[in-house]
Amino acid sequence: MRFREHPVAVLADIEGMLMQIAIHQLDQSALRFLWLADNQIQQYQFTRLIFGANCSPSCALYVFNHCAKEKSQQFPEALKAVRKHFYMDDYIQSHATEENACKAVLETKHCLQTGGFRLTKLVSNSSLVLNQIPPEDKDNQTDVVRVLGVKWTLEKDCFLMKPLTNFPKDASAYTQPVAVAAVAYLKTVPNLGTNVETCYLIGKCKVAPIKQISIPKLELETAVIGVHLLSTIMKESSFHITRSTIWTDSQVVLDWLSTTKKQPAVVANRLKEILASTGAYQ
Repeated sequence: MRFREHPVAVLADIEGMLMQIAIHQLDQSALRFLWLADNQIQQYQFTRLIFGANCSPSCALYVFNHCAKEKSQQFPEALKAVRKHFYMDDYIQSHATEENACKAVLETKHCLQTGGFRLTKLVSNSSLVLNQIPPEDKDNQTDVVRVLGVKWTLEKDCFLMKPLTNFPKDASAYTQPVAVAAVAYLKTVPNLGTNVETCYLIGKCKVAPIKQISIPKLELETAVIGVHLLSTIMKESSFHITRSTIWTDSQVVLDWLSTTKKQPAVVANRLKEILASTGAYQ
């Protein structure tokens, strides 16, 4: 979500992140493995973090954060980037100006280099930012890149979504919902009250339970998803939100929220979750 908060977007990747982290000699025996060569079983042990080990992601992130923290006085922007704008080895950040983007990218790159991490495959919708990066650290192969699985085109500066067209021919397939979802929109109102803009911000869906349940309970589940989305937006966004409203067209859900009657456990638990995170004005 933070990726497109501001107009200047930057993507990058840490080259071989796990392999840049050495294992202490006393701990290397925990990464032993057997290898068959010339009909002889030989024993080896890894000296670097490996893919597939449950501990590898947490160990890598600890070292990664420690590297940025050690150099925080020299590279303050890098510490902010590492703590908030990395998803494992993927660097994803947006900036209000090209100058801020250049400063943050260069600081992050130089800071990580001190710990042996190379920031590479850098992509941006700003030519000024790209001109600050050596050619070997850019990703010049394509105009369309993936941002955590979502396609983003640099030329048009927009996300590419593939429409769902393979619908079942049997209309009876829709007698029971297959998913529940909620969508969040951001409405911006300038001080003068003109040029009001509304844009899609984030959405989330869940597969409906295999066990068939009533439509009102599914609508209640949708309301819970909406509350979770709102909590995520308020926590993760950097812009100031003056007012938030959660909408539902389910009269049953609205009645449940306003009643004091005892409800079944499934309904009561979800109502409690909604009311604990929202106010009556929402």
